[in-house]
Amino acid sequence: MNLKLVCLMALGGALVVACGDSGTGGSGGSGGGDGGGDTGGTTNVGGEGTGNTINVGGMGEGGSTVVPGCFSDGDALLLNDTTTATGQNLCDAGEVDGFLTACLSETSTETTCNAYIDDAATQPCAGCLLGADFSVDPAVASGESAVLLSGAMYTFLNQFACEAAAQGLAAECSNPVSQFIFCGQTACEACDLEGTDFGDCIDYALTSPDSICVQTVTIPSACDPILNAEMLSPECDGAAFEDTYANIGDFFCGAP
Repeated sequence: MNLKLVCLMALGGALVVACGDSGTGGSGGSGGGDGGGDTGGTTNVGGEGTGNTINVGGMGEGGSTVVPGCFSDGDALLLNDTTTATGQNLCDAGEVDGFLTACLSETSTETTCNAYIDDAATQPCAGCLLGADFSVDPAVASGESAVLLSGAMYTFLNQFACEAAAQGLAAECSNPVSQFIFCGQTACEACDLEGTDFGDCIDYALTSPDSICVQTVTIPSACDPILNAEMLSPECDGAAFEDTYANIGDFFCGAP
């Protein structure tokens, strides 16, 4: 498996980027705005797994049995099922960039992020990016795949649901692959993102048969090309977090 996971950030917090070869790296910081909470509709999957198995290029058989000290089954989150929609026409390029400035930049604060989310003009775009249904409640999932997925500490880009859509496999693959990756990311949030701990933890989370993610999420074999892609599609990748975010934001939320 050759996963390429992009850097991550914290909503409304200070930017501290750290990228590794096999990990996403990340940013800490306090303050995320109200709209950056559990808008993705997450469910804790800590504890015992369901006993399901995975079939992703042989993963789940012979994976690492050395449990990284920062791996935590109890911190793992599993996304609710969503529909991956592209070209929703809810954001223009300026609004996608505006959210980045308001919520994900070095100068963003809880105040600037909430102002963007609460503005009637930009709220539809924010809802698309966060997968939130603001007509009901910002913590209620919209039913459409979010661009940004919020864990307990960090916000991740939903690259693999994007890749499923780019490869024409959204209906069968977007939910399981994004759930699987997000499970691993959140189970490893306690790791040192600037060192090798996070990458080692992700490797364990997504390969060991003892991992809650391997035990809980079933990946159809048709989805192997997504998780084993040497390069992600241009709609889902970029040179840096900002570029990848903009590409996925445009693909999911921009014009068809």
